Amino acid sequence: MDKKRQLLDAAERVYCSHGNLGLTVRRLAAEGDTTSQTIYTYFGSRDAVIVAMYDRSMAGAQRLLDQLGENLRSADGGEDPRARLVSTALAYRAYCLENPAHYKMLAEGKGPEGTEPDEALRLQAQLVDIIEQAQLAAGIMPRGMTDSGARQALASLHGLVQAQLDGFVAADSLDEVTLWDRLSCLMGVDTNVERASEGV
Repeated sequence: MDKKRQLLDAAERVYCSHGNLGLTVRRLAAEGDTTSQTIYTYFGSRDAVIVAMYDRSMAGAQRLLDQLGENLRSADGGEDPRARLVSTALAYRAYCLENPAHYKMLAEGKGPEGTEPDEALRLQAQLVDIIEQAQLAAGIMPRGMTDSGARQALASLHGLVQAQLDGFVAADSLDEVTLWDRLSCLMGVDTNVERASEGV
Protein backbone atom coordinates (compact mmCIF):
# COMPACT_ATOMS: atom_id res chain seq x y z
CA MET A 1 0.00 0.00 0.00
CA ASP A 2 1.47 3.39 -0.96
CA LYS A 3 2.12 6.03 1.67
CA LYS A 4 -0.48 8.50 0.39
CA ARG A 5 -3.21 5.89 0.59
CA GLN A 6 -2.09 4.96 4.11
CA LEU A 7 -2.33 8.61 5.13
CA LEU A 8 -5.82 8.92 3.65
CA ASP A 9 -6.89 5.79 5.54
CA ALA A 10 -5.56 7.38 8.73
CA ALA A 11 -7.32 10.66 7.88
CA GLU A 12 -10.64 8.83 7.52
CA ARG A 13 -10.18 7.22 10.95
CA VAL A 14 -9.44 10.59 12.54
CA TYR A 15 -12.37 12.19 10.73
CA CYS A 16 -14.75 9.51 11.99
CA SER A 17 -13.48 9.81 15.56
CA HIS A 18 -13.01 13.56 15.86
CA GLY A 19 -14.93 15.18 13.01
CA ASN A 20 -13.73 17.66 10.43
CA LEU A 21 -12.45 20.23 12.92
CA GLY A 22 -10.63 17.53 14.88
CA LEU A 23 -8.70 16.42 11.81
CA THR A 24 -5.46 18.26 12.51
CA VAL A 25 -2.08 17.60 10.94
CA ARG A 26 -0.63 16.69 14.33
CA ARG A 27 -3.43 14.22 15.08
CA LEU A 28 -3.18 12.74 11.58
CA ALA A 29 0.58 12.32 11.98
CA ALA A 30 0.05 10.45 15.24
CA GLU A 31 -2.65 8.22 13.73
CA GLY A 32 -0.54 7.54 10.64
CA ASP A 33 2.61 6.90 12.69
CA THR A 34 4.50 9.53 10.77
CA THR A 35 5.54 13.18 11.01
CA SER A 36 3.76 16.41 10.18
CA GLN A 37 6.44 17.11 7.59
CA THR A 38 5.58 13.89 5.76
CA ILE A 39 1.94 14.95 5.54
CA TYR A 40 2.93 18.35 4.14
CA THR A 41 5.23 16.59 1.66
CA TYR A 42 2.42 14.42 0.31
CA PHE A 43 -0.49 16.88 0.51
CA GLY A 44 0.84 20.39 1.08
CA SER A 45 -1.79 21.38 3.65
CA ARG A 46 -4.49 20.12 5.99
CA ASP A 47 -7.17 21.40 3.60
CA ALA A 48 -5.65 19.37 0.77
CA VAL A 49 -5.90 16.24 2.94
CA ILE A 50 -9.61 16.88 3.45
CA VAL A 51 -10.19 17.52 -0.25
CA ALA A 52 -8.37 14.30 -1.19
CA MET A 53 -10.34 12.36 1.42
CA TYR A 54 -13.62 13.79 0.13
CA ASP A 55 -12.77 13.06 -3.50
CA ARG A 56 -11.92 9.46 -2.62
CA SER A 57 -15.14 9.09 -0.65
CA MET A 58 -17.27 10.38 -3.50
CA ALA A 59 -15.47 8.17 -6.03
CA GLY A 60 -16.06 5.10 -3.85
CA ALA A 61 -19.73 5.95 -3.40
CA GLN A 62 -20.09 6.51 -7.15
CA ARG A 63 -18.70 3.05 -7.92
CA LEU A 64 -21.13 1.48 -5.46
CA LEU A 65 -24.16 3.32 -6.86
CA ASP A 66 -23.18 2.48 -10.44
CA GLN A 67 -23.01 -1.18 -9.44
CA LEU A 68 -26.35 -1.08 -7.62
CA GLY A 69 -28.01 0.60 -10.58
CA GLU A 70 -26.53 -1.91 -13.00
CA ASN A 71 -27.67 -4.81 -10.82
CA LEU A 72 -31.24 -3.50 -10.88
CA ARG A 73 -31.22 -2.97 -14.65
CA SER A 74 -29.82 -6.42 -15.39
CA ALA A 75 -31.83 -8.31 -12.76
CA ASP A 76 -33.33 -11.66 -13.65
CA GLY A 77 -37.03 -11.23 -14.35
CA GLY A 78 -37.78 -14.27 -12.22
CA GLU A 79 -36.36 -12.70 -9.06
CA ASP A 80 -38.83 -11.17 -6.62
CA PRO A 81 -38.41 -7.38 -7.10
CA ARG A 82 -39.16 -6.87 -3.40
CA ALA A 83 -36.19 -9.07 -2.54
CA ARG A 84 -34.06 -7.07 -5.00
CA LEU A 85 -35.03 -3.86 -3.22
CA VAL A 86 -34.06 -5.18 0.19
CA SER A 87 -30.83 -6.64 -1.21
CA THR A 88 -29.99 -3.19 -2.57
CA ALA A 89 -30.50 -1.67 0.88
CA LEU A 90 -28.42 -4.47 2.39
CA ALA A 91 -25.51 -3.78 0.04
CA TYR A 92 -25.64 -0.02 0.69
CA ARG A 93 -25.73 -0.58 4.46
CA ALA A 94 -22.74 -2.92 4.28
CA TYR A 95 -20.76 -0.36 2.28
CA CYS A 96 -21.55 2.40 4.79
CA LEU A 97 -20.46 0.30 7.75
CA GLU A 98 -17.24 -0.70 6.00
CA ASN A 99 -16.55 2.88 4.87
CA PRO A 100 -17.93 5.15 7.60
CA ALA A 101 -16.08 8.24 6.38
CA HIS A 102 -17.58 7.82 2.91
CA TYR A 103 -21.02 7.45 4.47
CA LYS A 104 -20.63 10.54 6.66
CA MET A 105 -19.47 12.74 3.81
CA LEU A 106 -22.22 11.49 1.51
CA ALA A 107 -24.93 11.87 4.16
CA GLU A 108 -23.81 15.41 5.03
CA GLY A 109 -24.46 16.41 1.44
CA LYS A 110 -21.70 18.98 1.13
CA GLY A 111 -18.03 19.03 0.37
CA PRO A 112 -15.13 21.15 1.63
CA GLU A 113 -13.82 24.17 -0.22
CA GLY A 114 -11.94 23.15 -3.32
CA THR A 115 -14.35 20.37 -4.27
CA GLU A 116 -17.39 20.18 -6.51
CA PRO A 117 -20.05 21.60 -4.15
CA ASP A 118 -22.95 19.57 -5.50
CA GLU A 119 -21.20 16.20 -5.79
CA ALA A 120 -22.57 14.70 -2.57
CA LEU A 121 -26.05 16.01 -3.34
CA ARG A 122 -25.85 14.57 -6.85
CA LEU A 123 -24.92 11.16 -5.45
CA GLN A 124 -27.72 11.38 -2.89
CA ALA A 125 -30.16 12.05 -5.73
CA GLN A 126 -28.77 9.08 -7.67
CA LEU A 127 -29.28 6.85 -4.63
CA VAL A 128 -32.85 8.09 -4.18
CA ASP A 129 -33.49 7.32 -7.86
CA ILE A 130 -32.16 3.77 -7.43
CA ILE A 131 -34.44 3.17 -4.45
CA GLU A 132 -37.36 4.79 -6.31
CA GLN A 133 -36.93 2.54 -9.34
CA ALA A 134 -36.66 -0.52 -7.12
CA GLN A 135 -39.81 0.48 -5.22
CA LEU A 136 -41.68 0.98 -8.49
CA ALA A 137 -40.59 -2.44 -9.71
CA ALA A 138 -41.74 -3.93 -6.42
CA GLY A 139 -45.14 -2.22 -6.68
CA ILE A 140 -44.70 -0.50 -3.34
CA MET A 141 -45.39 3.09 -4.37
CA PRO A 142 -47.58 4.44 -7.18
CA ARG A 143 -45.93 6.76 -9.69
CA GLY A 144 -45.88 10.32 -8.45
CA MET A 145 -45.33 9.28 -4.82
CA THR A 146 -42.12 7.29 -5.14
CA ASP A 147 -39.71 10.21 -4.70
CA SER A 148 -40.95 11.06 -1.21
CA GLY A 149 -41.21 7.36 -0.37
CA ALA A 150 -37.65 6.72 -1.53
CA ARG A 151 -36.32 9.69 0.45
CA GLN A 152 -38.12 8.50 3.55
CA ALA A 153 -36.73 4.99 3.06
CA LEU A 154 -33.20 6.38 2.64
CA ALA A 155 -33.52 8.53 5.77
CA SER A 156 -34.64 5.47 7.73
CA LEU A 157 -31.76 3.43 6.33
CA HIS A 158 -29.29 6.15 7.30
CA GLY A 159 -30.80 6.12 10.79
CA LEU A 160 -30.04 2.41 11.13
CA VAL A 161 -26.50 2.87 9.79
CA GLN A 162 -25.83 5.76 12.18
CA ALA A 163 -27.20 3.81 15.15
CA GLN A 164 -24.83 0.97 14.34
CA LEU A 165 -21.85 3.27 13.82
CA ASP A 166 -22.60 5.00 17.14
CA GLY A 167 -22.88 1.66 18.92
CA PHE A 168 -26.55 1.98 19.83
CA VAL A 169 -27.29 -1.10 17.72
CA ALA A 170 -24.56 -3.71 17.86
CA ALA A 171 -23.75 -5.21 14.47
CA ASP A 172 -23.74 -8.73 15.91
CA SER A 173 -27.20 -8.17 17.43
CA LEU A 174 -28.76 -8.30 13.96
CA ASP A 175 -28.68 -11.82 12.63
CA GLU A 176 -29.34 -12.39 8.93
CA VAL A 177 -33.08 -12.91 9.33
CA THR A 178 -33.56 -9.98 11.74
CA LEU A 179 -31.55 -7.65 9.51
CA TRP A 180 -33.53 -8.71 6.43
CA ASP A 181 -36.81 -8.06 8.25
CA ARG A 182 -35.59 -4.68 9.56
CA LEU A 183 -34.53 -3.53 6.11
CA SER A 184 -37.77 -4.85 4.61
CA CYS A 185 -39.71 -2.56 6.94
CA LEU A 186 -37.48 0.44 6.17
CA MET A 187 -37.91 -0.06 2.42
CA GLY A 188 -41.69 -0.49 2.73
CA VAL A 189 -41.66 -4.21 1.96
CA ASP A 190 -43.70 -6.84 3.80
CA THR A 191 -41.45 -8.70 6.23
CA ASN A 192 -42.63 -12.03 4.89
CA VAL A 193 -40.87 -11.51 1.57
CA GLU A 194 -38.48 -14.38 0.92
CA ARG A 195 -34.84 -13.47 1.39
CA ALA A 196 -32.73 -13.40 -1.73
CA SER A 197 -30.36 -16.33 -2.02
CA GLU A 198 -27.52 -13.97 -2.84
CA GLY A 199 -26.95 -10.29 -2.12
CA VAL A 200 -26.21 -7.71 -4.76
